[in-house]
Amino acid sequence: MGKRAKWLAGITAVAAMVTLIAGCSDKQEAATKNETAASPSAQSNPRTGGLSLPLSSTPVTYKFLIREVADIPVKNDWLVLKELAKKTNVNIQFEPVPSTGYEEKKKLLIATNNVPDFSLVNETDALKAGPDKVFLNLKPYIDKGLMPNVKKLMSEIPDIAAVTTAGDGGIYSLPGLSEPNWLSYSWMVRDDVMKELGLQPPKDTDDLYRMLKAMKEKNPKSFPLIMQNAAAAGSNVSSLFNVFTTMFTETSSTLGYNPFNKKYEFAPSHPQYKNMLTYLNKLYTEGLLDQEFAIMKTQNWEQRVQSGASFMTYYNKGRIDIFTDAAVKADPNTKYNMVGMAPVAAPGMRPFQLLKAKVNAPVSVALSANIKNPEIAVQFFDYLYSDEGSDIYMLGAEGVTYERVNGKAKYLPALGTIPTAIQSKLKADYGIRYNNFPLLNYVNKGRDAEPPMTKKLQELETLNAKSAIDPPPSVIATEAELSLEKSKLPSLEKYIEQKLTEFVMGKTPISDAALNDFIAQCKKLGSDELIKMYNDQLQRALKK
Repeated sequence: MGKRAKWLAGITAVAAMVTLIAGCSDKQEAATKNETAASPSAQSNPRTGGLSLPLSSTPVTYKFLIREVADIPVKNDWLVLKELAKKTNVNIQFEPVPSTGYEEKKKLLIATNNVPDFSLVNETDALKAGPDKVFLNLKPYIDKGLMPNVKKLMSEIPDIAAVTTAGDGGIYSLPGLSEPNWLSYSWMVRDDVMKELGLQPPKDTDDLYRMLKAMKEKNPKSFPLIMQNAAAAGSNVSSLFNVFTTMFTETSSTLGYNPFNKKYEFAPSHPQYKNMLTYLNKLYTEGLLDQEFAIMKTQNWEQRVQSGASFMTYYNKGRIDIFTDAAVKADPNTKYNMVGMAPVAAPGMRPFQLLKAKVNAPVSVALSANIKNPEIAVQFFDYLYSDEGSDIYMLGAEGVTYERVNGKAKYLPALGTIPTAIQSKLKADYGIRYNNFPLLNYVNKGRDAEPPMTKKLQELETLNAKSAIDPPPSVIATEAELSLEKSKLPSLEKYIEQKLTEFVMGKTPISDAALNDFIAQCKKLGSDELIKMYNDQLQRALKK
């Protein structure tokens, strides 16, 4: 279940910095030994949280291994990096890694205790490896007053400490912070195709099947439904298995949160779970679901949605405008029109979507325990949580990318009028709001600076609001709980993903006997222990 639905993630800019390959050249190392913190007389102002700038009297360089967006290559001369260096005297050098290889590289660096200066991690990575001296303990620096912005945020948002405090009391990572009460993901469907066929938005999964069937009959070579992935990890809110588990069992994933019962549940034990498997198998067998769902790559998913090989998907809601804009750009006469669709559920079930948690722990940042000049590094880290620092990576530079209108920041008109197009240009040309780089996104600076949402997104907000439900509270895991999850969850998730794929593709029959065997094997791999642990954690959090 990954790190569970309590930290759903999501999708427009959330937060975090990224890993890098440890070590600099001998020349750089020699230089960093002589770097010193800025003098107390250096400039200080409330918008930095009290930090004195520049942070160092001589230039300091840190590298970040960043998860690179497939169609937006990283540039080390981006405006964001130049502005951060101008203010702090800290230079950032990104070292890009394709998204497909990022997790593998991160795990290798942690396992060999060779992590770079800054690493993009999930909070579990830091909680497990931090006490083993892989990551720097930030708590002493927070207590010393070197991280005033973080200290202030921790007093305002107790969940930060809840998800970052390790069993030894140390804090080895800090999370991204997102706008609360926000839904990042949504169903989306080709409205032009719906109108051509005289179809209405589905009200339940029976309607959804009939809609997909009609699309297939009109377009025999198509696979109407396509999903970006089929991962079993609970943190992957857009995966085929998690989305349909929610629709049939009112549980967010296989080992997920049921907001109506307010507890974690093992979805395969739900009476409707067999119906879910049968439903997905039917979609697959009849060619209504993309036949490569189990091995889908982002590039293939994008191409098939864009080309009209598929008509419906579930992903970050900003894609609604992105897909349509790209189609119009390629063919000004196209009727292509992607729109949002309200969530549906199986008959008798209640549709829901968990709101994004303010604390986005799955996207956290940790510093190497061996980082050079740690006092400068932690202050730079803290600066990214300040008003001034977040202005830079959310807005850019005043007069270059934004202006103040009646005291409020607004992106320059020259950048365009469509929010999704502006976001793409800001990322590609300036490095603004790039992938997981923003750490402090909950103030909504980026969105507030954009032109108003398109009509389609405004309508989608209204549709989704009806099914929005608060996420469960954040929790602190004990060392024993972390150890249990580490020993049980990876093999369990791997098995679940394998078996669900077999059920959907018809390689394993969907019978009571086969389902019972599946459940029994999950129990052997630790499903009951994990569900009990998650509910114990939940009860502790609720008692606070």
